[in-house]
Amino acid sequence: MSFPSSAKNFTPFQQGECLATDEGEQIHAEQDGEVVIFPNAKVPVGHRAGLLATPFRPDTDQPLYVNTTPA
Repeated sequence: MSFPSSAKNFTPFQQGECLATDEGEQIHAEQDGEVVIFPNAKVPVGHRAGLLATPFRPDTDQPLYVNTTPA
């Protein structure tokens, strides 16, 4: 990971910011406001080191799906 091991949950990144390097390939934030959740630099190489999330921007012209089927 390219960010410090002291990064906290929901640390935001700017679009294009380098998040990590894997086998010489850089991985960048795809959009402004992308955040890291559960960053963990202390895992073996090849294992998940964090979860990335992007802001949800609903299409206000479309209703959100609501499941009305009885459980």
